[in-house]
Amino acid sequence: MEQIQVTTQCPHCGGAVIQVANGKTDEAIAVCKNCGVSFGRWADVEERARHFVIEDARRQFLRTVKSCRRKLK
Repeated sequence: MEQIQVTTQCPHCGGAVIQVANGKTDEAIAVCKNCGVSFGRWADVEERARHFVIEDARRQFLRTVKSCRRKLK
C-alpha cells in the first residue's frame, strides 16, 4: 500500500514533529515534540490526516475535471 506523508504544524509553537509515547496505539496520546501540547488520541490524529488527504485529492480531482471540460468546449 502506498503511503502519503502529511505535514502539520503545532498551532501553539509551530513545531512540526508529533511524538507518541508508548508506541502508536489507538489510545496513545500524540503531543507536539517541541512544546508538549496534546493533539489527542493517535487514532484521532490519524483520522484527521486521512480526512485531509481525501479532501485534498477530491479538490484536485474536481479541478482536473473542470479543466478538462473547458478544454473540450
